[in-house]
Amino acid sequence: MENHFIFGQTENSKGILSISVLKTLLLALLIVSVFGVCPSNEKIYADTGIYSVKIDLLDDEGKLEKTNTIFVDKKIDETQMERAIYTYLKKKNDKLVDADFSDNVNITVEPAENAESADAMSKDEATKHILEMKMASVVTVEKETKVVKKLNYKTVVKKTPKLRKTLSKVKRRGKKGKITSTKLITRENGVLVKESKAKKRKIAPVHKVIHKGTGSVTVYSGKMYRGTKGKDIVKFAKKFLGNPYRYGGTSLTRGADCSGFVYSIYRHYGLDVPRVGQSRVGKRVSVKRLKPGDVVEYSGHMAIYAGNGKVIHALNRRRGICISSLYLVGRPLRVSRIVKY
Repeated sequence: MENHFIFGQTENSKGILSISVLKTLLLALLIVSVFGVCPSNEKIYADTGIYSVKIDLLDDEGKLEKTNTIFVDKKIDETQMERAIYTYLKKKNDKLVDADFSDNVNITVEPAENAESADAMSKDEATKHILEMKMASVVTVEKETKVVKKLNYKTVVKKTPKLRKTLSKVKRRGKKGKITSTKLITRENGVLVKESKAKKRKIAPVHKVIHKGTGSVTVYSGKMYRGTKGKDIVKFAKKFLGNPYRYGGTSLTRGADCSGFVYSIYRHYGLDVPRVGQSRVGKRVSVKRLKPGDVVEYSGHMAIYAGNGKVIHALNRRRGICISSLYLVGRPLRVSRIVKY
């Protein structure tokens, strides 16, 4: 009697078959994961990190005319190369708005076969090399803008009670406007290809705004006020020399008494001094330190120091508003400074 062993006849034999098949499958997966699978019709390259960039130049009919090859140390595609070229050219020409390879350029990037002998360049070095050696046709677009006409701004004055009289403040600086003409210029390898039709654009001027004060402040004791110069107060007061004296009056033209004259002169500058006790406001100073614009008090009389040892005041009915010596009506009792130097 012959003994025959047939697969699948016993439970034992089924287990042996299953283990064998499993081992074969695991081995196959291990080989694929380590070495990978590559069809027989493709090249296998060592992973060196160096890539060849093949630049094909085509003629007008699309036929290959010339091929240039460089090596780079990182993988790069055509879009990245164009971006690098744009960045490089933009540094030299701020009018540049675009840079691309022309339509007759094809870029192919693949791992280098002879990696050890390849003279690999960085992306920036490759960009410079392509442009300097004219290895590919590059199309650039520049934006050219010219000023056709300049537009002057206006000065607008606005009144505000937030500032006292005679004071002004620049609220907004002016800026000239302009009319510009812009066109796009396309070049291939530096040679003019076309120009777009010029487009005009108007940039409106920004008008200057000045706030002019119409307000006033009450002058307090011990305080001085900025923005007005004492010499300007004296200059304004001199405009009314020769005008009449009038007891109880405050008009610089129709007539004023001594305190009314001081009151109205300072009121012109938005500084409200009292009609009585004018030397009690502002900051007290000594006669030795008198400056133009200071208020000088005498016994029963008020004046404004005009400089050079003289005062301007509404003296009396005979002389009216005049300039005289500091000591004409007696010795000064008190001096008050209202504006800060």
